[in-house]
Amino acid sequence: MHKTILPHWTAWIERRDAVIRIANRITQDEMLFQPSPTTWSVKDVIHHLQIVDFNFGRSAQKRLPTILDKAPVGPQSEEALQGLMKRLREFGKFDALAAINPTLMDERPSWHVLQQQWARNGVVWVQILTELPDAALDRPLTRHPRVGELRADQFLRWNSAHYDNHIAQIESILRQFGERHLN
Repeated sequence: MHKTILPHWTAWIERRDAVIRIANRITQDEMLFQPSPTTWSVKDVIHHLQIVDFNFGRSAQKRLPTILDKAPVGPQSEEALQGLMKRLREFGKFDALAAINPTLMDERPSWHVLQQQWARNGVVWVQILTELPDAALDRPLTRHPRVGELRADQFLRWNSAHYDNHIAQIESILRQFGERHLN
């Protein structure tokens, strides 16, 4: 993985791991608690994060051929390109269930599934970012509907900040749960 991407990748994975640790230590009641009828539960936040990770992966999957067409590629690149495209397709197939099935996380055992999905996505993203030619690092890898085009480093920084916001949201939900149940 290119040295400009590695610190941002590490930060994103640390935040994903923090969310998984929280999910593993809280009760089902805490998971489903909504501070008000118009706010999200912890389960809703985590489901949202899964969908965002999935959608960014799909966006990268669609854009990668164009990115690689514009980047200088070595003489043995066709095989590497095909392998990279295969892993991107696997990324989309693996996570499709989580993206379209909001009931997936309704029961406690689904946290095991959540961990498996995030671990698998992490492996796929490492492979994508490791094999992305250096010349392609300055090209948009994915797109956010409001932020717009994002290079790999920008995506990783943005997604880390996105996780930070939602970790704070989860902590707030859990504080409110505790306050309500202590009184």
